[in-house]
Amino acid sequence: MENPIVPTVWEGLPIAILILGLLLAINAFIAIIRSEDLSSKARSLWVIFVVLVPIIGAVSWFAYNRLTLVNSK
Repeated sequence: MENPIVPTVWEGLPIAILILGLLLAINAFIAIIRSEDLSSKARSLWVIFVVLVPIIGAVSWFAYNRLTLVNSK
């Protein structure tokens, strides 16, 4: 018998994904703002991208940042 008050895993999963995506986007936003190797125009474009498409933008930022760090060494 299911309890109508306690949500099942499938009801809580979208909320968990939303929260994790939001935290990822906030982390990317902070990393972009703190990045010293970007021009102000590039920084603005990255911020707009992360705001418009949070999860894809954040993952793209971290991939781009990782590639630039690896290539600069």
